[in-house]
Amino acid sequence: MNILVLIGSSRKNGNSANIFEYLKQHELSSKYSIEGVYISDYDIENCRSCYGCNQGGCVIDDDMPIVVEKMINADAIIYLPVVYAFSTNSTMQVFLERCGFGYLRVQGRPLRNKLANVIAVGRRYAHLNVISQIFMNIYLNEMIIVGSGFPLVVMCEGDFPGDAMLDEEGKNSIDRCITRMVEYYYDKKEVVV
Repeated sequence: MNILVLIGSSRKNGNSANIFEYLKQHELSSKYSIEGVYISDYDIENCRSCYGCNQGGCVIDDDMPIVVEKMINADAIIYLPVVYAFSTNSTMQVFLERCGFGYLRVQGRPLRNKLANVIAVGRRYAHLNVISQIFMNIYLNEMIIVGSGFPLVVMCEGDFPGDAMLDEEGKNSIDRCITRMVEYYYDKKEVVV
């Protein structure tokens, strides 16, 4: 099982990075490979609303095809946005717009039936707004949200930027989600084979 984590933060030593490291240490980690993609490491431009994608593909020459290919090759995708100004940050927003409109839509929804979830990280506000926004994107791409009983909200404690690893309830939700993803993936595979 291949899990791709799309990380919206630009900070390589912050809360999102700590959550990604936590995902790599899950008790079932021997059953999956995991790759983290910091979206800010890629040159991804804003959508120009030119509809060139309808005439054979996106006209913008940037790194978007590289990330889309990683998504298509993954079995499960975890979106790891950060909460900025009561919504997701601009890095994740630009990515979602370009990915969904310019690539996935015109390719016939190639993420259909891939497993997905969202881990929203931030201080004390708007986590559910961000999760809902990205859930709409997941629904649009006909992916399967594997729930864990609660939204995957990680509250950062302490002084800014906080310490996400102090949120035991958030970590517990992440653990349950990864366990369910692994179980679902291998159960589904047995049924298909």
